[in-house]
Amino acid sequence: MNAQNYSPTTQAAPQWRTSKLLWIGVAILIVGTGPLTVICAAASMGLTSDPNPNPIGPGLLAGLCVPVGGIMTIFGAIITCNRWLTANSTT
Repeated sequence: MNAQNYSPTTQAAPQWRTSKLLWIGVAILIVGTGPLTVICAAASMGLTSDPNPNPIGPGLLAGLCVPVGGIMTIFGAIITCNRWLTANSTT
């Protein structure tokens, strides 16, 4: 490549995309653990009347969403890596 002809706008777009499974898994992790994180953070800052809350519902939600979201994120990352390696292969 000649340095005179190089322009960042002339580069082609990547031929791979991030897997939707990866983004769905991350979203499940965030939505599933968000309420429990907020309750624990509020309790540690003293914003709740109970300094040691026992949030059963958000705990169950996080307990169900972490394995599902984690597995989906791992499989989505594997799919994304495979797409990237396939798009960048020289053969």
